[in-house]
Formats: sequence, structure tokens, C-alpha cells
Amino acid sequence: MKKLFVAFKNAISGIAQAVIIGRNMRIHLGFSVFAIFMSVMLRLNIYEWCIIVLLCFFVLAAEVFNTAIEAAVDLFSLELHAKAKLAKDASAGAVLLLAIASVIIGMLVYINAFIRLLEY
Repeated sequence: MKKLFVAFKNAISGIAQAVIIGRNMRIHLGFSVFAIFMSVMLRLNIYEWCIIVLLCFFVLAAEVFNTAIEAAVDLFSLELHAKAKLAKDASAGAVLLLAIASVIIGMLVYINAFIRLLEY
């Protein structure tokens, strides 16, 4: 049980560090809070809530992975190196792709919910 507690403590510490050092993580966190606010205002159904919550957590998790990759690359190479740049840029690109997909899917969910509210 103690090992499980330590594992959770370390995981939470990793997330906290990503928030503290990661400007983009704070931006994604802000957009996630906004998405939750919009979900409340538009009275999403349970399935729409699941979609929005999953998208928020996917983007946040991707940003944590990106932070980890950047830290690992920096650990092994403080010099400018083409492969180090590729690793960092590719991991940031993965987050961007997921964020774009999340915005598109989120807009579809929100537009549908907004139309539903107008019909009442």
C-alpha cells in the first residue's frame, strides 16, 4: 500500500511540475477549465460530457508527455542538435495535432448543444 501511495505522490508531482514549468500546460489547463464552463452553460448530456472530459485529459496528458520528452532530451544534450530538435518539435507537434482535433470535436459538440438549447 505504501508503494502505491508513493507512486500516486510521484505522479501528482510530475503533473504539478509540468504545470509549474510549462507555459503551454497552463494554457491547455485554462482552455480545459473554459471547456468545462461551456459544458455546464450548454447543459451537455452525459455522452457529450464524456467526450469533452476525455478530450481535455488527452490534451493535458499529451502536454505532460511533451514536457517529459523535452526534459529527457535536455538531460542528454544541452547543445543544439538536429535530432534533439526533431524530438522536441515532434512531441510538441503531437500535442498541437491533438489540440486541433479537440477544438474541432469540441466545436461540433458545442454547436449541437447550442442548437438544442435554441429549439426549446
